[in-house]
Amino acid sequence: MFTLTILVTNLSVIVSLPLVSGHGTGNYPLLHPCLSSIFLSDVLSNDFFTVARGFCKSPVAATKFITKCADIPSFNFYHKYYKPLNGSLYIKKEKMDIKPIESTNEHEKDDNHPSLYKDVAQGDWKFSSIEFLAFPLDAVSENYVRRNVPNAIFSVVDPTPLRGQTVLAGISPAALELIDLHPDVASSSLFHDFVSGAWQHPSSTPMAHRYGGYQFGWWAEQLGDGRAHLLGHYTNRKGEWWELQLKGSGKTPYSRNGDGRAVIRSSVREFLAAEAMDALGFRTSRCASLVVGDELAIRDQFYDGKMKMEKTAVVLRLALTWFR
Repeated sequence: MFTLTILVTNLSVIVSLPLVSGHGTGNYPLLHPCLSSIFLSDVLSNDFFTVARGFCKSPVAATKFITKCADIPSFNFYHKYYKPLNGSLYIKKEKMDIKPIESTNEHEKDDNHPSLYKDVAQGDWKFSSIEFLAFPLDAVSENYVRRNVPNAIFSVVDPTPLRGQTVLAGISPAALELIDLHPDVASSSLFHDFVSGAWQHPSSTPMAHRYGGYQFGWWAEQLGDGRAHLLGHYTNRKGEWWELQLKGSGKTPYSRNGDGRAVIRSSVREFLAAEAMDALGFRTSRCASLVVGDELAIRDQFYDGKMKMEKTAVVLRLALTWFR
């Protein structure tokens, strides 16, 4: 069963569930299935709790609600319902029984599966960049920002490690399993260096992707990976192709006015959102690890002209393709 640990920071989250059209009893529409079995509330006394993917065994009459936990280990909760904002429905109290969804991944049930590697330098754990090197490459090998990189799809450039101390702040075991890595890999110093951009795997040729596109309704001409490095692709034991990319790993020729970094705030948001969306059944990119560091970057968090220094981070992202 997928689990996601969330830090509750004095929040109250009101969750809207979709109505099942045409199915209702009196003024109480029936809602099912529910994908999130536990919701956040500021009445919780603990800082951390677990959100489990599940579904309702029977329809529940509700529209908007927040929960009070009755018994976290058993996933049985009594919900405190609130009158919807439009005032048209009054909600009654019900008990929701949660049945965990069984994993669809046979190896997710067995963390000690022998095909999972416990070190990035172990055995045959390697990936390839050959397919990307077959595309037109930047003729300039030096890594400096250029507004125009002609006749190229990729620039071969190395990541720039974060300055100062770094910490492996989080991993997603489910995402690591997509590239055949066991969660124990997190104890490896080499893995730490790999996902922070400080160590380059021998099978990797890091590169930045050049592309163009529209921004704010206007053709922006050349864009590109300004703070990301494609490390290569990995074919896992199921034959699935996954492309590995570091985000926040330093400048590239496509950084324009940027510094090549990602701050902790946006990196944590992407890490949690990607894994949560996957758990809810949405196809999306994945985040395998999050490294935070002491290096600072200047950001305008609220776009109000008040710049401040923020600590930076690097995320190891996975996708079926990063090609634009």
